[in-house]
Amino acid sequence: MATRASTSSRVSPAFTFLVIFFLLSLTASVEAAGRGVNNDKKGGGLGASFIFGDSLVDAGNNNYLSTLSRANMKPNGIDFKASGGTPTGRFTNGRTIGDIVGEELGSANYAIPFLAPDAKGKALLAGVNYASGGGGIMNATGRIFVNRLGMDVQVDFFNTTRKQFDDLLGKEKAKDYIAKKSIFSITIGANDFLNNYLFPLLSVGTRFTQTPDDFIGDMLEHLRDQLTVSNKILISIHQNKVREFLFSSFVIICMLWLKYRGCINWMRGSL
Repeated sequence: MATRASTSSRVSPAFTFLVIFFLLSLTASVEAAGRGVNNDKKGGGLGASFIFGDSLVDAGNNNYLSTLSRANMKPNGIDFKASGGTPTGRFTNGRTIGDIVGEELGSANYAIPFLAPDAKGKALLAGVNYASGGGGIMNATGRIFVNRLGMDVQVDFFNTTRKQFDDLLGKEKAKDYIAKKSIFSITIGANDFLNNYLFPLLSVGTRFTQTPDDFIGDMLEHLRDQLTVSNKILISIHQNKVREFLFSSFVIICMLWLKYRGCINWMRGSL
């Protein structure tokens, strides 16, 4: 019994930080959803939803890439009413998390995939989805799929959208639209573990040179750089005083399961 207690209590600081961060993010998401529903009842509703992430929220960007990570085939989409059951590139039978949040906050339309041919003009005003199945925070993440949109690429695409909003509405009106009617959501990080650090063979070198804590620290540093470099997401959020900003990564749930329920020993040991 003493040995079991000792083992289960050996939790790294970085892991603890991520769990706390996830819970805080979940709380913020619930509060944001509540505010959005209230605004919708008052006739305000959600204007634009800007979605960044991986396959959990990809709405079809990978359809336009030469990649092994695709979902434009059944049974994906069979319960998606908006397409009549036709696959759209979403990695789910129905709506993604981003779709559901946007809908609950009062958006009339789903955020359009950035790479879609019709992602232009007024279609952008409901929001833009930059997410990509296989994408991650680190540039090397998801290379087994050949092509994918990592976080670096996604934030660059957002800069393009920001300029398109200025052209559509004018700088001041665009700024006001984003400040009062927009939500930014990021769902990313799972692939950085599952298809990078923990992936057999390809990641052996990384696991020799970086401890799990070091890798998590590197991930957080990369994400901070991606979100704070001039003209990127957090700069825009700060300048526009955006009301809603959601961040989540379901890798934490996976890691909790791996650590305490058991799986591959060296994966569990990494935590």
